[in-house]
Amino acid sequence: MGFGYFADRQFESEPIGLIIGAVIGFLAMLLRIVRMRPSDDLKDLNDPSTQSPDTASKENESNK
Repeated sequence: MGFGYFADRQFESEPIGLIIGAVIGFLAMLLRIVRMRPSDDLKDLNDPSTQSPDTASKENESNK
């Protein structure tokens, strides 16, 4: 929001720059959150190295 505030002061366009800066910052935050979520690949679900130790041991016991 600092750049939007500076632009508003330079071009005397308050509060347009501040609002645009806040929206861009919010969208950037949402994009970052979406990129941080784990993938939903099926290979990750079937990979024993990605499972918790309790889950892996229970599956091994049921396969015997």
